[in-house]
Amino acid sequence: MPKRRRGSPTPVEDRIAMLQREGPIPGVNDPDDPTPRKEIDVKKLDLKKSYVGTVKINRPPRPEKDRPWKVKKRDTPIHYGRSLPPGWHTREDDLDPFDYDAQLERCEERIAENLRPHFFEQRKKQIIRLKEARDSMRKGEPEGLSDNAYSRIWVLKQLEKSMKNGGKDADPEKQAVNITSVLHAYRNKLLDWHEGLVTYWSYGQPLCEPRPFDFDECLAIAAANTPKGKELTPESFWVEGLHSSAKVCAVQALTLRPMTDPNNYYPEYTQVNLAVRFPGYPYWVSMEFAYDTGSDVMLIYTEDIRTIMGPYGPHNGFQYPQCLGVGRGETAGGPTEQKYFGIEVTILDPNGVRMMPWVGVYAATHSNRVLPGSVPRIDGPLVRSMLYMGSAPEGNQQMYLAPTKATLTRALPTINLTNAHKQPPIPQIFAPRVIDHTPDHQEQLEPYGPPIKIQPWTYKHI
Repeated sequence: MPKRRRGSPTPVEDRIAMLQREGPIPGVNDPDDPTPRKEIDVKKLDLKKSYVGTVKINRPPRPEKDRPWKVKKRDTPIHYGRSLPPGWHTREDDLDPFDYDAQLERCEERIAENLRPHFFEQRKKQIIRLKEARDSMRKGEPEGLSDNAYSRIWVLKQLEKSMKNGGKDADPEKQAVNITSVLHAYRNKLLDWHEGLVTYWSYGQPLCEPRPFDFDECLAIAAANTPKGKELTPESFWVEGLHSSAKVCAVQALTLRPMTDPNNYYPEYTQVNLAVRFPGYPYWVSMEFAYDTGSDVMLIYTEDIRTIMGPYGPHNGFQYPQCLGVGRGETAGGPTEQKYFGIEVTILDPNGVRMMPWVGVYAATHSNRVLPGSVPRIDGPLVRSMLYMGSAPEGNQQMYLAPTKATLTRALPTINLTNAHKQPPIPQIFAPRVIDHTPDHQEQLEPYGPPIKIQPWTYKHI
C-alpha cells in the first residue's frame, strides 16, 4: 500500500491500516477514524473478585439545614411573596429526598410556621403517596432485603410479566431467562444493588461478582460468552446494574429508568429549581424540574395547577388558569392528550433574587398526580434559551448556570485533563445525576444578580 500524506482523506480500510502502521495523526479528528479500544483478555480477568465496598461515588456533600429567617408559629397564614420573611424558601436540601419520615416531619414543621402552608400540605400528600407506594412493593417478597433490591425486583417482575404476556415474539433476544435468574438472585440475597457496580449474565448464568463497569471489558466478556454461530446475532447477554430496557417517553429526550410504578421506570435527570406562577396571580411557588436538552415544551403534573394557584381561585376573585388548548403527545404507552396552560417562570438565586425576568411560556400537563416513577416535571427550552450553561470534566456531573458568558467562564473550574475521568460515570437507576449551579460575583449583572447555586440533589431508589 503506498504511503499517503498524513491527514489526507482515505477509505476507511486504508485509514485503519495507516493508524495501525503510523499511529494517530495529531490534530485530525476524522469521524471515520476507528474508536480506540483496550485489548481485554477475559481469561486473565478475576471475575470471582467482588468490588463491593471498594467503589467511592464522587458526590457533593449535602448541606446543613438552611433557615435564614426566624422560625416561629403563626396564627394567620402568609401567602403574599412580599410578606414572607427575608430569605424564605421551600428547599429542604439537607434531607434525603427519599427519607419519607424525615420529609413528612419537615412538612409538619413548615405547616406550623404558616408560611404558604398550602404548598407544604400538598407536598405532604405527595410524600405520603410515595411512601405508601414504596411500602406496597414489598408485599409478597422475602423479608430483610435492601430497599434497592425491592425496587429492582418490582421492575424485573414487570418486565417478566410483559414478556410472558407478549407471546413467542416478545423476547427475541432471549432475555427472559436472565430476568428470571436475576430475580432469583435478589430474592435469595445472592445479589444486591450496589451503586457503581454491575454484574454480567448470559443465558441465565452469572458471569462475575459485582465489579465496576468498563465498556471495553463488557464487550470482551459478551464476546467471550457468545455461542459459536451467534457472533453476528448475539443474544441473552444482560448487564445488571447498568441498563433498564427503558421505554423512553417520546415527548422529551429524557432517559427513564426502572422504578416502582406501572411505567416501570424512574427518571435519571439533572434538576433545576424554577419559580412558577399563573398570570395575574400574586402567588408563586418554586418547584423542581428536570433540565432536558431535548424538550420543546414545559411539562407539569395536572395536580400542580392547584399547587401553583395556592389559596387563590374563583372563590376569591381570581380566574382559574386559562387552558390554551389540547395537544397530542406520543409516549411509550401510546398517544395521550395534554392540556396546555399559560404560566410565568423565572429562576431565583438562593437569596430569592431573580436571575432573569419572569417569562411567559405555555406548559403541558402530564399525569394527574405525582407517583413513583412518573415522568418528572420538564423545564422545556427556558433555561437553555435564557441563561448560559456549562460543565467541566470533574467526574461528578455538576452543571453550571449563569446569566453572562463572562460569569460562566469564571465559575467553571480548571481541570487537569490528564487526571480527569476517562469515562463518564455509569448511569445509576437509583442514583441519577446531580447539578450544582456555582455562584460567582458579577457587578454588571444588575438587576438580576449573580449566577445561581442550587445544592445538588442525589436521586436514588424510592
